[in-house]
Amino acid sequence: MKRLAKETARKLHESPDKRLAEAEIKAAQKSAVGPSCSKERGSFRTAARIKGKRRRVAKSDAGDLHETFRHHEAEILRFPRLPEVPFTNNRSEEDIRMAKVKQKIAGCFRSTNYAAACCRTSSCLKSMACKGYNLM
Repeated sequence: MKRLAKETARKLHESPDKRLAEAEIKAAQKSAVGPSCSKERGSFRTAARIKGKRRRVAKSDAGDLHETFRHHEAEILRFPRLPEVPFTNNRSEEDIRMAKVKQKIAGCFRSTNYAAACCRTSSCLKSMACKGYNLM
């Protein structure tokens, strides 16, 4: 699935209009649910059930990942259809990282006004950096 997503992102980046043809999107979806992903949960190794216990049987990591891919396939492969959806969420994570680091160092924000000011400042700095201004 990782290889498929990276390959689809590469094709999307190389296309002149930053869009893929519907046939290419369908081919990506077909290979996502193709033979390598079509195994049912029963084929993944799980912990043995203890006789007399009524607990849920633990799934393997591969079983959990397969189930997540199966349930969220449309969301995982949304970026080729909609140009406003990024391939990764790194930008979002970078935007909140500064506030979380500040919160960890200081322990907390002392007031909501200070937290709002920190968010406004970081937002302004991010916008300036994206537009190519020198932050210093």
